[in-house]
Amino acid sequence: MTLQLNYAMMEVELEKITNISYLTLMLNNVNLDKKMSIHESLIKFGLDAPSSEIYSLLINQGELSVSDIIRGTEFSRTTIHGSLNLLIDKDLIEYKKEGRNAFYNAKDPSKLNSLLEDQKLEFNKLTDEYKNVINSLAGTFNITNKKPGIKFYEGLDELAELFETKYKTKETIYTYVNRDSLLLTNKKILEQHIKAIEKYDVKEKIIAADTPSSRKIKEIVKNDKNTEIKILPKDKSPFQAGMDMYDGKIEYATYKQNQNIMIVIEDPEVCKMHRQIFETLWRLI
Repeated sequence: MTLQLNYAMMEVELEKITNISYLTLMLNNVNLDKKMSIHESLIKFGLDAPSSEIYSLLINQGELSVSDIIRGTEFSRTTIHGSLNLLIDKDLIEYKKEGRNAFYNAKDPSKLNSLLEDQKLEFNKLTDEYKNVINSLAGTFNITNKKPGIKFYEGLDELAELFETKYKTKETIYTYVNRDSLLLTNKKILEQHIKAIEKYDVKEKIIAADTPSSRKIKEIVKNDKNTEIKILPKDKSPFQAGMDMYDGKIEYATYKQNQNIMIVIEDPEVCKMHRQIFETLWRLI
């Protein structure tokens, strides 16, 4: 009877031990999962894997030397120094020197907000890039499928590509331009324009704002069979944008310092309407 009672008590105790061990294992797994979740989040914030682990170690254990971090992470000394420099640059940790040794400590975790702001800025930048790509593809898609299309060109490289296509036209290019404004803000664009005109022997009809540069050019090209220029009356305020019409396309250019942007609308009927307006104005000047 006593033996049976002792055996029963042993079973109860064994069950308790088993339950405690299971609970301990579960808690360890929860803590491990939590650490992994934080580690993954830090990587999403913009830290690399070693920097994330070292930062977590400093948060959990406080001030550590490089030797302490080596024992705690098993990373190489080179990797640790690289990660510590990254964390210092991001203002997430600080250090102090004691003799020849340096001791590192994590700053308040609220400093991570700066990483989040960096991610937001990067996201906004990517969003703008994707929108531009989508708009460009949509314009090309519409043009390919014989629908009215709009395309954006930005930067000297893209504009050079546009010029190569534009100046191969066999039609006369109808142009509104303020040459002085273009000289002040986009001299390189004007130089590319002049080179392309000469290269492809393009015919142009130009209505220009009344500026010294426009009058000078008019005098230079007065015997040029390919280029005709008329100057708007002086009482008309010089415009700060440009417009070309050719091959069923209308090209708008903005004249802003260091912002080389052109918008091309391809629609034969809209282009035809603007050419007729241009011709009417041409006859009136």
